Amino acid sequence: MFTNAALDDVDFQVKRGLQKAHFLQWAQGQWLTKHLKMIIGPTGVGKTFLSCVLSEHLCRQGVRVRYFKTAELIGQLKMAKVDCSFLKLRKQLAAFELVVLDEWLRDPLSTHDAREILDFLDERYRRASCLFATQSQWHQKIDEPTLDDAILDRIVPDSI
Repeated sequence: MFTNAALDDVDFQVKRGLQKAHFLQWAQGQWLTKHLKMIIGPTGVGKTFLSCVLSEHLCRQGVRVRYFKTAELIGQLKMAKVDCSFLKLRKQLAAFELVVLDEWLRDPLSTHDAREILDFLDERYRRASCLFATQSQWHQKIDEPTLDDAILDRIVPDSI
């Protein structure tokens, strides 16, 4: 994650389809009180940088934020089940008002990993927010169509 990423560092003149007024409004965090999701993408817009700018700004406002590369979160969920710390990890993750998932669906998800992600999203569904820094073409990245639809149903309808 970028350190010291600040709103002042965002160049709104760069062509990325980003409207300054919207971004500054998102930085105020009202979307978090509604437990919405945010999707930042596609390639070339500075997804990780913009995610970090928002996260850093929200942290300074007192919002509890946790940043993961998606593969890292999946690994932690799997390991917690193996070492019997899953309930502790679930409780820790529930305490964050915002979880950032960088590199969301960069790599295909196995059926097992898709189930882990679905369970994670179910626990946060309309209770807490997630920010997804992502490429496009999600349907091609989840092997199991039923899980694919379920995961997207937990994200897309409540997203900005």
